[in-house]
Amino acid sequence: ANFIDRMGVIFDFEVPFFEKAGIKADFVGHPLLDGLKTQKSRKEFCSQFNIDPQKPILALLPGSRPQEIANLLPVMLETGLTIQMKHPELQIAISKAPTISSHLLNKTATTKTNARIIENATYELMKYASAAIVASGTATLETALFQTPFVITYRVSPLSYFLGKKLIKIENIGLVNVVSGQKVVPEFIQDAVRVDNLKPAVESLLFDQNARQQQIEKLQTVRKKLGSPGAPVRTADIILGMIQANEKN
Repeated sequence: ANFIDRMGVIFDFEVPFFEKAGIKADFVGHPLLDGLKTQKSRKEFCSQFNIDPQKPILALLPGSRPQEIANLLPVMLETGLTIQMKHPELQIAISKAPTISSHLLNKTATTKTNARIIENATYELMKYASAAIVASGTATLETALFQTPFVITYRVSPLSYFLGKKLIKIENIGLVNVVSGQKVVPEFIQDAVRVDNLKPAVESLLFDQNARQQQIEKLQTVRKKLGSPGAPVRTADIILGMIQANEKN
């Protein structure tokens, strides 16, 4: 507070937090609302990755770090394959982050499955998927903004989890749930990252229309919580106002 004159924050709940510390804060909205755009139609996307646009798609978004791939993707994939045994029409597509090598994903995902690897089309995958399993992080907000039903999952080393539990006192860890102030999306964390937990939740979001619609309606409230497009412009206006005020003084 001694060194900051003003803050532009991207979540509304941050305003009272920083103001309590004596920092003037303005909620400017989330920049994702300006940059969340797709480049391909559903038809173009499906054609590029050999996906049948008439059949359901399960998106797996395991994260952008090698340890996330190791900790999460095998369980995500097994969950999808288990559902696929009951619903053979289901197609599984895995998002490849630029930070993850093709070798690592191919080694984990394609040797024994027909899962598609989706590269340079993550937003299209989020938008056109029937449902998704998403690693906790910004991707949960992105998926929510596309109104695609999903579950959140995350797992770290036992030591990291032990320390995190000591330090972090919030009820939910998924950004989409933190923003909404309630559990909009199911979370499966640490020891709960198991196929027997994930399967019924994901299967319901894929094939139960009531469950799908209920979550989609809740996801619409999350979008409202993020403000409106124009965060960069509002931030620039604040900066210009501060500069002009300083020049007058």
